Amino acid sequence: MNKLLNYIIVFLSTIVLAIIGLIAYRLLTFEKHTITFNLNGASQIDSPKLTCELSIYGCIIRLPNGTRENGKVIGYSNNKDDLEAKYQVGDEVLIHKDEILYAISYKDITITISQNDVDYLEKNSVNCLAYNENTSCKIKLPNFNKQGYQLAGYSQNKELTTTLNSYFQNEEYMFNDSMTLYPNYTSKRTEYRKMIYNTKDVYSINNSFMEFENTCSQNIVDTYKEIIDDINKKAPYLFVGTKINILSSNTFLRMWGGGGNTLGVNYHGDTDNYPLSRSLDILSSYGNDLMEKYYVVVHEMGHSFDFYYGYKMDMPKTITSDYYPTGGSKPISAQDDMKKLYIKYLYSYGQRPLRTYAYTSVQEFVAEAIAYYYLKYIVPTNQYQSSYYPDDLKVAIEKYFCIAKNNYNANGC
Repeated sequence: MNKLLNYIIVFLSTIVLAIIGLIAYRLLTFEKHTITFNLNGASQIDSPKLTCELSIYGCIIRLPNGTRENGKVIGYSNNKDDLEAKYQVGDEVLIHKDEILYAISYKDITITISQNDVDYLEKNSVNCLAYNENTSCKIKLPNFNKQGYQLAGYSQNKELTTTLNSYFQNEEYMFNDSMTLYPNYTSKRTEYRKMIYNTKDVYSINNSFMEFENTCSQNIVDTYKEIIDDINKKAPYLFVGTKINILSSNTFLRMWGGGGNTLGVNYHGDTDNYPLSRSLDILSSYGNDLMEKYYVVVHEMGHSFDFYYGYKMDMPKTITSDYYPTGGSKPISAQDDMKKLYIKYLYSYGQRPLRTYAYTSVQEFVAEAIAYYYLKYIVPTNQYQSSYYPDDLKVAIEKYFCIAKNNYNANGC
């Protein structure tokens, strides 16, 4: 019994001596290290430099708190560009050398959207996080709608002013600070034609709205919804935020005249101050079947696709009053290849691939080329096909469709 007790005492003594020896070794060989904290976009770090305390475990640092204006410091990393922190604030970290840790933080930029008496607002607020040394980030503005009115985009003013709006729905912009934006709209199409009318139905698809005047039959509503659904399925890139108004004969002719010769109108704003506020008016009663109505819609959407092309190539950027004639890229109808094709077929009377109306202007030539191409190669249908579709025109239209589908990047097209 005594012999066993002696063994136990010796064993325990050995363990105690080993522990004491290990502690003594760690303390005698302890090496201090210094951690320097880089703000990396943060406003303040409570302890910008720390030297570790004497510890038997080695060199241990407790990571300090930090602050960032309108945001948060979430931790620290060895890489300044990390979006997630390797170490959290308050963590105890065992370090083995002098090193720099970078604060990982973000600034929360929130755009609050005022209701401003609109009928539909997709979101009341949108936000993005600007990480580390970035002071701005990209936000896509939500859709809105005011039934029977022309949409004029967003501004920091509640009331629509004569100055050009800087922001438009379903577009992305870089923001530096939080702000409140108001959806703006106008009741004027031109200097004398009011566009307010009673709405029966509103249909939202992709980034566009389609409104139906209250005198439209349910059959009209269903037919145009079918058309728009099919276009969105086959060519979603044709939707560029344009508002589509399906109007009765009485309202359409009162506003646009035409005596039945005008079937659809693509127009922008009430003045040239709103070049990115685009709408289509379609005569609901035109056409005896689906494809006749389909043709008018695609033709008018072709005008918007042409018009917006010059803007979307360099989006996002602030729109200025001289942007359209002098800045960014050009619409399709102003591109050299399309202008040359227009001139070529304008004077090729015996071999014109499109109907006569296409040669009234290069803009109508582009809209007709898009509509004919769509109905010939994308739907396809036997109606409204040209007797032939020349290869050079086909190649040009396919190029612009390809660029649009490729997020307005010409590489590979």
